[in-house]
Amino acid sequence: MEEVKKISVNKMPKWFKLCMAAFPAFFIIVFISGVDNDFYFLYPTGEYIVNHGFPVKDFLSMHTDMSIIVQQWLSAVIYYFAYNLLGKVGALGVVCICYFALMILIYRFAMLISSNHLVSCLCATVADFFIASGFMTTRPQIFTYLIIVTELILLEKYTRTGKIAWLVPIPFMSVLQINLHAAMWAMLFVFMMPYIAGAIKLNIPKLGIKQEPCCKLIPILVTAVITFAAGFLNPYGIKAMLYITTSFGYDVISDNIQEMIPPSFANDSGKWLIAGLALLAFVTLIYKKRKFTTRFALLFAGTLALGLMSQKSLAYFHIAGIPAVAYMFSDIDLTLKFTKNTEKKDKRTRLILISLILIIAVAGAAVVALRGPENLTEEDEKHATTYEELDEVCDILSQHENGEIVLYGGFNVGQYLEFKGYHPFIDGRAELFLKDNNGVEDYLTEYRDFKTGKTYYKDFIDKYDFNYLVFQTKGEEPVINMLERDGDFEKVYDGEKIIMYCREG
Repeated sequence: MEEVKKISVNKMPKWFKLCMAAFPAFFIIVFISGVDNDFYFLYPTGEYIVNHGFPVKDFLSMHTDMSIIVQQWLSAVIYYFAYNLLGKVGALGVVCICYFALMILIYRFAMLISSNHLVSCLCATVADFFIASGFMTTRPQIFTYLIIVTELILLEKYTRTGKIAWLVPIPFMSVLQINLHAAMWAMLFVFMMPYIAGAIKLNIPKLGIKQEPCCKLIPILVTAVITFAAGFLNPYGIKAMLYITTSFGYDVISDNIQEMIPPSFANDSGKWLIAGLALLAFVTLIYKKRKFTTRFALLFAGTLALGLMSQKSLAYFHIAGIPAVAYMFSDIDLTLKFTKNTEKKDKRTRLILISLILIIAVAGAAVVALRGPENLTEEDEKHATTYEELDEVCDILSQHENGEIVLYGGFNVGQYLEFKGYHPFIDGRAELFLKDNNGVEDYLTEYRDFKTGKTYYKDFIDKYDFNYLVFQTKGEEPVINMLERDGDFEKVYDGEKIIMYCREG
């Protein structure tokens, strides 16, 4: 009888681990195909800071008296240099580098939690695909994701070793975060909370609650205080630290930004979130062999709550919530049997087969369901057409000779017009156009009321004395319909995605 040898997949060779953990990188080209629209205000912002220093008044839109805080100034400078060096390839290169680093960090975090290669690889692979599909783009958020995962790894290292040295880098990360993406600076403390809760000793017999602390509480609290103090190291001081308090929670923000809307059955992100949670619940009932610890339960529940509040926050669930599940499935093992005569040949073949099956299953589902080739091509063509038509609009504007151009441009086209050197009414920096931030007027609400027809169009146009108005053909139909019947305005450009009117005389 031939000798049978058992090999555990949890003791897989390095090539297998690298294959599993790094495979999503091959699909980044599918998910990341062009620069994000926000890039077009980030680049001129970086250019301004490099050449003139930190602004306190707006220099991009027509509202030059508007006070501003450039809450992502360091990100803007990074994109400015990357674009100047290699064009769009340079900007996208920054995203790719951050994504590769994020994949490694998520895998390391899942591995730290579970000590199980198979579970860690699966959790990291699933998380990486969902992050790449909707969140890895030329925005400051890509740096925030790296900082958050690094913070979680450091906190988990401290919890497991008790060595305070692991907490030392966190205040330095606070300095990075406040300058790279101040709006998300508070997330450093949000992700500390599960570890603070896990470090508290609880014993309430009447409620059946008993918890032994996972680590010493005082070092984490001291780290939090120092981390807060480190946030002052930015060009705008306390204003940047409190930026989130005056930038979110407004209905007018969600009216203009789709990603601020909560996931639901009406959108793909909601459908896939609900389907994923149902699958997770089913798998948990079958395979779970241990209870969640406090910190992992809070990481999962807290990031899920964030994701349910807005589509934009789903990234944090993919980053921390999915790897947190790894703890429950740490004991899952997959053992292969090999005979002596076929061991050398079959060992590599079967491991490769398992890798391919797992990878193709996840990759296929993500690519087809989230952003299949047809949808991707259609989306790319739509953006390409919009930018091509805006280039033609800018050519017309460049021929203007009768005095100053007073330009109306909306939320989705304003930044590209700014990139081309013009100063439209508004752009994609939504929160800066709130009165609570700019100290002048609520331009964002004005914009919404104008484009939806709530405000009489002539009153708005006369208030600012626009002589050129650039519209998207979808989303601003009420105003376009009224201008079509107004003899004071001439349509000087009529494209598939963009229309421009000029005031007669």
